[in-house]
Amino acid sequence: MHSIYLQTASILLALHARGFLCAEEVGRQIIREQIKTGVSHFVTS
Repeated sequence: MHSIYLQTASILLALHARGFLCAEEVGRQIIREQIKTGVSHFVTS
């Protein structure tokens, strides 16, 4: 489960490096993935 999150994060970071996504959207996507995978306990609202 955690490795799926890491794969998603690395894909998003690769897209960001190519200029497809702005940093804010990358952050939002990573937070969404954390919530989906149950790793959201350290994300503060």
